[in-house]
Amino acid sequence: MKYWFVVVCVIFAFSKSFAQYGEVLASGRPGNANGAGTVGQGVLQFQAGVQYDEFRDNQGVNEIYQSTFAENLVVRFGLWETIEVSTVINHQRTTLESTFNGDTDKNTFTGFNTTMLRARWAVVKNLAVQVGLDLPVLENDFKSDYPAPKIRVMYNAPFTENIALTTNLGAQWNGIEEDFTRDPVGFYVFSLSCGLPAKFSLILESYGNFTKTSWANSFDVGLGYLVNNDFLLDVNAGWGDNTGASAYFITAGVSYRMVTGFRRQK
Repeated sequence: MKYWFVVVCVIFAFSKSFAQYGEVLASGRPGNANGAGTVGQGVLQFQAGVQYDEFRDNQGVNEIYQSTFAENLVVRFGLWETIEVSTVINHQRTTLESTFNGDTDKNTFTGFNTTMLRARWAVVKNLAVQVGLDLPVLENDFKSDYPAPKIRVMYNAPFTENIALTTNLGAQWNGIEEDFTRDPVGFYVFSLSCGLPAKFSLILESYGNFTKTSWANSFDVGLGYLVNNDFLLDVNAGWGDNTGASAYFITAGVSYRMVTGFRRQK
């Protein structure tokens, strides 16, 4: 108990050591990278979007074609300046076509493929750790058998006032196996962001996932427009081609933050 008390005290001390709340909101949109910042104590932030993607693989015995339309919502809240909690909800409709020896089988799957709770700690100004747990709480076509952990380390490297590189590295489990120690899938993101005139911003990313025996990489480009300091609009598109399996996506969304009374009472 003494050790846990020391850990809690250290975390609380760090949460007071430097401010995270900025003049302009920092969103996880557009792109796949998460920045190392938090929203700030008492700040409630919403990030929502819609996405369409396609996947095609015709290198094996089966020819597979998959199309998906999804809606995504992230809600973030700052407990302290450097500690936030969030929830991620993703609903999707997927059509899967599989062709074998000229015969095509077509199926449609609908439901919530993500219902995740997360916590983020900004360890220092440009470094943060985020842990999440995807909970199989809703009965639908995508419901997993077990909770699926996910961990992500995020680092920001500013080059100039308007240009920065954000790096993410992490691992996630699939929720199919009960033993969390078995073969997670690793993932990474390298995201170059650039501030443009007239409140626009541009991101260029290379991202992918890997296991002990495989590796796949994709690219995307995104554009954001800051309506005001608390409201962001974005569009984003990406593509990849790995060992004959090709995929692309396009997405659009909004981010909005509001300061609650929990911050004003500081």
